Amino acid sequence: MLAVLLLAAPAALTGTALHEAAAAGDAAALRALIADHPSSIDDVKGGMTALRQAAHFGHAESVRVLIEGGAMVNLGTKRGTTALHLAVEQGHAEAVVSTPATSPSGPSTT
Repeated sequence: MLAVLLLAAPAALTGTALHEAAAAGDAAALRALIADHPSSIDDVKGGMTALRQAAHFGHAESVRVLIEGGAMVNLGTKRGTTALHLAVEQGHAEAVVSTPATSPSGPSTT
């Protein structure tokens, strides 16, 4: 049973604390982690940034915290998939559309 659960676990469970906080929607933890390690905000683990994790799971407040912390909103995967794409695919467009894009757009792929 545990093996089945691990196989079904999202990539966030193998990422950094920042990724895990984003996937869990823990905005308070994200604020603390960003304050302690601002340069890691756009780190990619398992093909995901923390912003993509938050958007994928529909955590609007976490998306807002990450963008305000400097996450690059247009940072996409090798296929060009951005946080917005993931949010829309999962039915969570409101989590990112209602959040003002105030961060630098940065490079288009990772």
